[in-house]
Amino acid sequence: RILRSAASPRVQLSVFLMILGSVIAAIHDVSFDFVGYSYVLLNDVFTAFNGVVTKQKTDAKKLGEWGILFHNTLYSTPVIIVFLLLDTQGTELSLHSPLWGNPRFCVAFLFSSMLGCLIQYSTVYCTKVNSALTTTVVGCLKNILTTYVGMLMVDYKFTWYNFVGLNISIAASLFYSYTRVKERKKASAAAQKNCEDAEPSPDSVAKEAPHCPV
Repeated sequence: RILRSAASPRVQLSVFLMILGSVIAAIHDVSFDFVGYSYVLLNDVFTAFNGVVTKQKTDAKKLGEWGILFHNTLYSTPVIIVFLLLDTQGTELSLHSPLWGNPRFCVAFLFSSMLGCLIQYSTVYCTKVNSALTTTVVGCLKNILTTYVGMLMVDYKFTWYNFVGLNISIAASLFYSYTRVKERKKASAAAQKNCEDAEPSPDSVAKEAPHCPV
């Protein structure tokens, strides 16, 4: 409603299954931590809010991708400075770390910072051309390999609830991606057909012809 767009029943079903899978995976968590889960849920709320605002403001008439990145940096910098001033010990250790004298570390740090900027731009651009929900689902899909490899680690506590729940969420994410691709192709084909069927009237000859999607 905020973005003035309605999701199709298949998209709603895929989102419901993703949430259901998460609940099943966590319902019998043997290492349950209320504080940890509270932080995760709070992070989810702020992530959803960030995605919605990003989608609204990436309109070229408002801010655009670079405007979003600029204001995000502008507003977050004072918060980071406050945390640095509060954590004086960590700041002191970071500034005087012996690794700053290691050229290999400096190069790795530089490339890491550049990749961070690239990820931020990619996230904003993905939200602009798709939707906030698609960006969130894509962020989950990129962790599929990490999730299955993590199950092979020694510290992973296997339970059938957790295993089944994770697979339900992953399958729902793939189903969402498939549904969105089919919907975009269908919408593009319909727009192309409407454009081809539209015949210019004599009064509109002097006007610019409508742009048909290719």
